[in-house]
Amino acid sequence: MSLPRHVDVSVRGVSGPIQIEEIEDTLRISGNSGDINVEQLRSGSRITGNSGTTTINLRRFDAGEVEVSGNSGAVYLYVGDELNVDVKVSGLSGSVSSELPNVKFTKTGAADYFARIGSGGATITVHGSSGSVLLGRYRE
Repeated sequence: MSLPRHVDVSVRGVSGPIQIEEIEDTLRISGNSGDINVEQLRSGSRITGNSGTTTINLRRFDAGEVEVSGNSGAVYLYVGDELNVDVKVSGLSGSVSSELPNVKFTKTGAADYFARIGSGGATITVHGSSGSVLLGRYRE
């Protein structure tokens, strides 16, 4: 399916892979059983209750929050060199790691972590997930 960039998208209950290109408005994905690959988000988005790997590529992120919650697969966050975001992870039963230079996760609770990319700002939140969380450099 092909959609315009300026659109609110909601996807539920897909039992296969999902590929989302650049979205300028709100994205909601929930209850899917395949891998999710999101190429670029420009405002708040929510990805919940998925059982596959979730990959998010952010070259830039203007406003809002990206929330990834209740997922059972790994979460890969690939960010652009000039991005300024805070990454908050809570209730994680997997591991966290960063491949970004000068960006490390700090443990803030029993299963909670925090990382600041650049000067911080918009927030990426991962909570209640059972897979690992990886920060890496944006990939085209």
